[in-house]
Amino acid sequence: MPTVSKLVQLLVFLLCSLSVLHADLKDVVFVPQWVPQSQFAGYYVAKEKGFFEEEGLNVILKHVGINSRATSLELLQAGKADIVGLQLMQAIAARTNGTPIVNVCQITQISGLWVVADRPIRHMKDLNHLRIARWRSGHSELFDVLSHEYNLDIEWVPISRSVNLFIYGAVDATLCYSFNEYLTLLLSRGHIPEENVLRCQDHCFQVPEDGLYVTEEYYKLNKDTVDAFIRATKRGWDYAAEHPEEACDFTHKYMEASHVSTNPVLESLMLREFLRLQVNPKTGMRDYAPPTREVFDEMVQSMFRAALISKTVTYDEMIRHD
Repeated sequence: MPTVSKLVQLLVFLLCSLSVLHADLKDVVFVPQWVPQSQFAGYYVAKEKGFFEEEGLNVILKHVGINSRATSLELLQAGKADIVGLQLMQAIAARTNGTPIVNVCQITQISGLWVVADRPIRHMKDLNHLRIARWRSGHSELFDVLSHEYNLDIEWVPISRSVNLFIYGAVDATLCYSFNEYLTLLLSRGHIPEENVLRCQDHCFQVPEDGLYVTEEYYKLNKDTVDAFIRATKRGWDYAAEHPEEACDFTHKYMEASHVSTNPVLESLMLREFLRLQVNPKTGMRDYAPPTREVFDEMVQSMFRAALISKTVTYDEMIRHD
């Protein structure tokens, strides 16, 4: 049998070997745009399955609202994040306000922003003069554009994240995401009439939402790192699509560690719906295609007309598609 001293030497050797291996990994701080949930399952998979490490990365995953009160954009601006999740319209607004960020990967291809009302709403005009709940934190720029385009007069009621105002009848309608608040409403009510749901994507151009963003400087100095992160992320999402139960288990782990309440049924439905939003309607595949120049330019012009931005930005300034 080996002596105690030899066992100690072996243990020291193994610990040193692990330290060397870890030292070879490049630290990358990644911040999604909200608390842990299945909207970010692909990143959890990439982390837990070792896909990031296989690309030479030590990804430090932080969540806003838990690790920091700042938004993912604010952490990027402060130099406390390397890669962040943002919606494209949020990113366009930030870019025109002076933050030199670029889109390096488009995660979703269509919008999941919906409106659920207590009455039939077959057309945008049906929302005129209603009291509609919307988030204080934003994430509803698309509806600002549509409100302007359709000349709607809406009484907005600010909320944090709950749909309780709508459930208890305090508002006529509520903005919601198809992969989140809509599912909460559906589970609480059991049924939502189809005619009471208005999908923004049916009333405007196809708007991609969630994407990955870095500063121009970081991209210039760390393009290989960004490319490695994207490769691992795509593997993570592809694995999540093929193994949804395991992906939800990983999500539950992160939610539990962050003391975020979880509902296994809701998280499973959220993952399925978010994966649907990732499918490119033109190809029928999860191809992470960048926004097209036509869609991007239309988004910028629509935001400018609605006074959401005071100046424009070009496609080539913001979208990295090489």
